[in-house]
Amino acid sequence: MISRFILLLAILLTSISSFSQVVLRIDDFFLSKDKFEALFKSYWSDIFHIPVHRAGKLDRKEFLIEYARCKLILLGAAEENLTVSEEEFKTSLRERVGKRSVPEVVEELFRCELTTEKLVRELYTETEPSEEALRAYYILNKRDFYFPDRVLLLRVFVKKQGQISLVRNMLTYSDSIHIKGVAVGKPLWFSLQTLPSVIRRSLSSYEKGSVSKPIPLEGGYLVVKVLDRKKAGVLSFEEARTLIRDKIIKEYREEVLRRWLRRVAQRHQIELNLQHLY
Repeated sequence: MISRFILLLAILLTSISSFSQVVLRIDDFFLSKDKFEALFKSYWSDIFHIPVHRAGKLDRKEFLIEYARCKLILLGAAEENLTVSEEEFKTSLRERVGKRSVPEVVEELFRCELTTEKLVRELYTETEPSEEALRAYYILNKRDFYFPDRVLLLRVFVKKQGQISLVRNMLTYSDSIHIKGVAVGKPLWFSLQTLPSVIRRSLSSYEKGSVSKPIPLEGGYLVVKVLDRKKAGVLSFEEARTLIRDKIIKEYREEVLRRWLRRVAQRHQIELNLQHLY
């Protein structure tokens, strides 16, 4: 949703800050460039587990816009008494990350996510799209329902080299394995275009039932089995009906939220200085 709010925040930009190091100001709150870098580092390291020096200009820009959007949402929600209770927040956070601690900025963004969900429930009156709306959406956005060649892969991690032959033989006749020291992942769909080359090379074919050669990994080997394959094509209207409904309702909800956010932003002084990030 980040890109959907870029134009809105740009239009609502009221002035250029006289302080060159200020990247965001909302009323009395301001965020300096140094503070922003500290927040971004905490966020980037916790979410992506990648050194912050690998983050680019676009990553910083998108984070600042998302952070500004969240600040506005939390501010507006508090003004309208639509906040999330501490108990609800802590319970949801525990379900999401377990017992591990997360940086304060990640907590704030998660609180924003929960608040946004509550706002949408309060602001949006659920209405079912008409049959005409469903069909019109399908016709106008038919290319969105195209899917490429894809395969459903079962991934099996084998620690000991001596177990590989047994695992591959079992996979030839069964889609389930229960062997001590062998981990079986949840089957996932992969586009053939995006399938890692090391997996493509290990499979003699993409037909249903094909079992790969062992792929060396750190600490063991990966063996995959093709559980299913679907050729490229476009979903029919009936196949896409549920997906179309969900897309339309999602767009309705996002529009309601945009209108609400616009009203909140008009009540406050906002300065967003992207040029000071670099």
